[in-house]
Amino acid sequence: MRHGFRDKSLSGLLRIGLLVAGIVWSLSEVFADDVRTMQGKIVAINLAATPPVIVVESKVSQDDPFVVGASIGPATDISRGTRKVRLEDLKVGETVIISFGRTEQGHAARAIHAK
Repeated sequence: MRHGFRDKSLSGLLRIGLLVAGIVWSLSEVFADDVRTMQGKIVAINLAATPPVIVVESKVSQDDPFVVGASIGPATDISRGTRKVRLEDLKVGETVIISFGRTEQGHAARAIHAK
């Protein structure tokens, strides 16, 4: 009798484990596809906005710019060279590499690296 109880418990745990693994895999695929990275020049920084916003422009071709505005959250990693810096330390016209993802509220910066 005890042996049957273990089999049912193990089977249930295995099912739950597979379900959790499937959910994690599905979510990681969604978030992985949603993150983009581009290099461009900062054209605007709005520190007064809540949350603050950065606008970066990249030239796809001479006549075709690609512009991204992204909010900056507390988890956004901002750096220049090997040093962490604040958004206030970045300047309009500076070249950056920005990684951003889509949210329900728009684009959100994940990381910004100034050259």
